[in-house]
Amino acid sequence: GDTWSEPMTHGLPVGRAKMYAGKLSDNRRFLVSNIENCGRSKLVLFLTEKDSRIFSECIVIRNGNDTMVNATPEWSYPAAIEYDSKLYVIYTSAKTSSALSIIPL
Repeated sequence: GDTWSEPMTHGLPVGRAKMYAGKLSDNRRFLVSNIENCGRSKLVLFLTEKDSRIFSECIVIRNGNDTMVNATPEWSYPAAIEYDSKLYVIYTSAKTSSALSIIPL
């Protein structure tokens, strides 16, 4: 924690659930999170421009029901890793299974 910055407030419309943040190899930052007021039915990826700390793009990863999962949509507990110019995002689906989205960068 010695290298961490001080906590600060933000204006992102994120829900009260686990978020996952990181930095890509091209110096863009990202955040995977649920959206406020959507519960856990919408999972999004926020991206910055290179060398920026301000999110400028929002990509919807999952939204609403999935025909392969017979449950209320709940996309949560994300984690992500970059490999071969893609971001691999894994998350739970209704706390009973996992799902993977591969996002080209």
